[in-house]
Amino acid sequence: MKDLIIQLFHAYFNHELLDNSLLNNRDFLMLLKEQSLLPYLHYVFDNKKVNNFYYASLVHQEMLNDMQQNITNLFNNNKIKHFYFKGSVLNYLYDDNALRTRGDIDVYIDISDMEKAKHLLKDYGFTLDENICMHHLEMRKDNILVELHYSLFDPTDFEYNKFFKEPFKMAHLINDYYYELNYEEHFIFCMCHFARHLRTGAGIRYILDFYYMNKKWQIDYDKLHKMLQELNLMTLYQNILNAIYVLTNEKQDIYESKDIDFFIEYLLENGIHGLKEKENFDKKLYGNRKNKFSHILKTAFVVDKNYRLALYPHLGKHLIFYPLCLIHRIFYLLFHKTGILFKYLFTKRAPKKEKEDFYNKLGI
Repeated sequence: MKDLIIQLFHAYFNHELLDNSLLNNRDFLMLLKEQSLLPYLHYVFDNKKVNNFYYASLVHQEMLNDMQQNITNLFNNNKIKHFYFKGSVLNYLYDDNALRTRGDIDVYIDISDMEKAKHLLKDYGFTLDENICMHHLEMRKDNILVELHYSLFDPTDFEYNKFFKEPFKMAHLINDYYYELNYEEHFIFCMCHFARHLRTGAGIRYILDFYYMNKKWQIDYDKLHKMLQELNLMTLYQNILNAIYVLTNEKQDIYESKDIDFFIEYLLENGIHGLKEKENFDKKLYGNRKNKFSHILKTAFVVDKNYRLALYPHLGKHLIFYPLCLIHRIFYLLFHKTGILFKYLFTKRAPKKEKEDFYNKLGI
């Protein structure tokens, strides 16, 4: 199946068509669905039946783009510093943004602006979804999900959080209160985010993201390589460059020829965000009971201050109101998240040595 994916990308980048008989291969189509690649069929097959995938993606991406602009207007008018990241930025790098599917809008704001931002979005028609997450809140309107980030990573990602301790210092002002992350820092963020997702499975689309970042951004590679070394991500970076070459036939910065099949096959095994039901070395990020219970304590018992402030901006400021926050949180989780909790607790783990060896080879 890997060879068919490579054929698809070679056809796309060389402006060629594939044989329509491939559309009869259900496993191939299912893999494209799992990898969020169905819109590419529009470009590589002369068959009107596949165009629906492309136009559905195009409409959805335009809806997200319009909403993103509306949010910027809303935040600018109310003096809320913010910047977008991940797909909300990378989408614009693609030659056709319908090809870079995304399901949400990721926006970073300071924790001190969280209450104001939530009220503004609620007044705009969004509702709050109290998910178990310690670095963002989710708000929904119709078919659009907005993730309001007050941290770029989960509190358990100590190394990454230390590096991105003050995100606005890594960004530059565009207009009013709208910022953009610097190219190198955004690239590094995407590397860290990719490394984090690789533990549960991450799709081949990430490789296209890095390809377009390299192609469209004026990156200071000396600065980038220094940051990669600081975060021990050079092996992963090399794997990405080799994967880009396999998919596009375009050699990248510090490219080295080597066998990269294991890397591409791993990316194709688990779906775009590790969602495919397939055994993995670590289906959950937290690979031992100590880390799992620590994570549950911080989320279920809202002991993390920033997380508590984001959920309960009034009560969370004062420790005396902590019991009220705790009672509400426990009841919410009992009624809405019990199934997720049990799945999280009792997922089997791979042997530690086997997992570590494989992760070292991946570069994480």
